[in-house]
Amino acid sequence: MSHKMKNIYFAVTADVVDSQNPQYGELLNKIPDFLEILNHTYQPLVHFRIYAGDEIQGLLAVNAPISQLIMELISIFYPLNLRIGVGIGTLSTPILNDSGQMRGAAFVNARKALQKVAKNQVRFESDEDSSIVEMFNHLWLMISTIISRWDNQTYKRAKLFHDLANVTAIASAEKVSRVAINKYLNNNSIKQIAKTISFMDKNLSLLSQPSMVYNQ
Repeated sequence: MSHKMKNIYFAVTADVVDSQNPQYGELLNKIPDFLEILNHTYQPLVHFRIYAGDEIQGLLAVNAPISQLIMELISIFYPLNLRIGVGIGTLSTPILNDSGQMRGAAFVNARKALQKVAKNQVRFESDEDSSIVEMFNHLWLMISTIISRWDNQTYKRAKLFHDLANVTAIASAEKVSRVAINKYLNNNSIKQIAKTISFMDKNLSLLSQPSMVYNQ
């Protein structure tokens, strides 16, 4: 008898938590435009949409660049703070155009992650007690702590570093010296975070491998 391996997905649920921010109302009206950019760039299996006022949800394949997508999500919503829960798991319904109509472990785990995560942080949750999931959570805790000190310029230069991957090109775009931009990238840990995100996205396949799961 053959056993069919179940497909694993990422369900992403994000919650805007800055209702007291003076810019909250203005930025909230721009969320559809923000999500259109995100959906166009990353082409999720189910597009990100707004639910329950200021909650955002979408569905991605397990090999999607989830960490880079999360950084993009945080960046385009700045200065609003997000709580982001990523559920790893299967689906019990077909893939539909509206993730609000879908069910399965991926969505249950996303909700669990969102309930556990603090303001301006990211958490992954899985049915399995996985060392890989815990590693991702520790790395995202480190990233969240660092970027909590970033401003608009830092997010802009982090985006340039991701897109151009060249200090000289970034210096030219920002009209500053190569030495100055290199110092800025290092002082704000932009290079370190870019390497960490790249590492996570290159190792996403480990999240769906039972061999990486351990029992306590």
